[in-house]
Amino acid sequence: MRRHILLYLVVILVLSSLAYADYTDPIHVYTFEQDPTVSELIDQEGTIDSSSHEIIARVPGINGNAWQFDGADDDVTFPVSLVNGSTSFAIACWINTTSLSVGDTIFAGGDAVGNTVRIQIRGTPIKYDINTDLGFTNFQAGFLANGNWYMVVLSWDNVTDRFLGWQNDTLLGNTTQVGNYLNTPTGVKIGEHQTAEANNFHGLIDECYVYDHPLDQTDITGLFNGGTGDFYPYAAPPTPAPEAPTIVAPSPIDNSHNNTNVTLNVSHSTVSNDVRYYLYLDTSTPTDETDLYLNNVTRNASEWRSFFNNLTYGTYQ
Repeated sequence: MRRHILLYLVVILVLSSLAYADYTDPIHVYTFEQDPTVSELIDQEGTIDSSSHEIIARVPGINGNAWQFDGADDDVTFPVSLVNGSTSFAIACWINTTSLSVGDTIFAGGDAVGNTVRIQIRGTPIKYDINTDLGFTNFQAGFLANGNWYMVVLSWDNVTDRFLGWQNDTLLGNTTQVGNYLNTPTGVKIGEHQTAEANNFHGLIDECYVYDHPLDQTDITGLFNGGTGDFYPYAAPPTPAPEAPTIVAPSPIDNSHNNTNVTLNVSHSTVSNDVRYYLYLDTSTPTDETDLYLNNVTRNASEWRSFFNNLTYGTYQ
């Protein structure tokens, strides 16, 4: 006789009140969970989705799914409002390269002649550069090896004029550049030069977060989280968990069903990301024979999270 499969979907309202700006308050979040053949890249925190892209492949990423860039013409293009008028600014992305070429672009925003902020690959190191109305500065450092996940972060503070870059949780360099930038961008892209079909990234990109303030080493340590990533929405379930509604959906009790499909319909009307859903697998779940697929219907797209084989008892978010 097949054992019961108990699925608990718990809705927990998370109220957030931050006393200061840190890595847990991005203004734009791109998790790359969408199927690129049917959807744009959806902003999970703000409202600036990608305006176009040429990606056709979604593959397992550092967290959930990633989009695969072919190194030839793949890119994700955003409205210039993503960075228009930015002063202080930071962007963090996870990357996994298939090949390394000088000039391959991870993120670029700006115009055709200057006034840009970019993260690029310069062979095996990473290049961070910024071009303001008063000058240009860059540095390149670190080391990339194909087939590995790395977090890369660029941060610019126009109050102190400090420009910093990290690989994983290691500060690679910092410099000073005065002036303003990204006031009149004409292009913003992930995976390609900001205004031309050139310098295409070859590999996987996942979990990109955009901030309207600089990040410091404490933020980077939290964001990197020992290499596992402290992924949006960052926090684990509260302990002890607050009171919340629970839905229980048992599976068939006989062995005539090899697969159990349980649909749990829970919705909320909030326009901000202050609701989290947790799926708990009870200890009676035969996890050695279970694959788990979660479908989350968001603002204007459907997202799939997949957990294949050898599931453990516990909570999936």
